[in-house]
Amino acid sequence: MLPEATFDVVLRGYDRTAVDALVGAVRPALDSGDAALRDRARQALARPALVVTMRGYDRRQVDAYVLAARSALEGPGA
Repeated sequence: MLPEATFDVVLRGYDRTAVDALVGAVRPALDSGDAALRDRARQALARPALVVTMRGYDRRQVDAYVLAARSALEGPGA
């Protein structure tokens, strides 16, 4: 099971808008039986376009979430 996507805001972290969009695509894909939707989410997680900005999300927390989401998408129903 994928943990809730909550991230601390730090001085220099990943752009919050980009992370929110990425996370927003993961949950529907996990809940879906649609192979194409899950595949698109897997592709987005394989090469996330995340840039570092001021007042962004903690990079370690986001990176850990991305790894957990990849694993979850490769699990049952994948």
